[in-house]
Amino acid sequence: MIDAQRRDGWIVPLAFTSALLADARASDAAMAATERLWAGHDPGDSELWRRAAQLGPADPAIARASRECFEAARAALSRQSAPDRVQSAVDAFIERYAGRDRCPADDQLTPAEFQEAR
Repeated sequence: MIDAQRRDGWIVPLAFTSALLADARASDAAMAATERLWAGHDPGDSELWRRAAQLGPADPAIARASRECFEAARAALSRQSAPDRVQSAVDAFIERYAGRDRCPADDQLTPAEFQEAR
């Protein structure tokens, strides 16, 4: 959900990824959030990947993991004293998307399509 951003939206995936990689507390929290998704699944099981591709944050378990990962990354950015512009961009993304169980692709859907996807 964060890999294809418009204009200067690249700031969010870069900040998110670097925060999780550079901060042990954040990476541990993100790992715990995503490990719960895999509980009961074989590593070769494609069902979770299919759900992620088809539903993204419309899937409640994926949405929860996404929110937790963003919370961890955001806390890490604060601990790292990331520039205000970076923190503001991540905050805006969380407010518009991750915090509402949405992704940027949802902006491309008509209201009827969006409701159908949910």
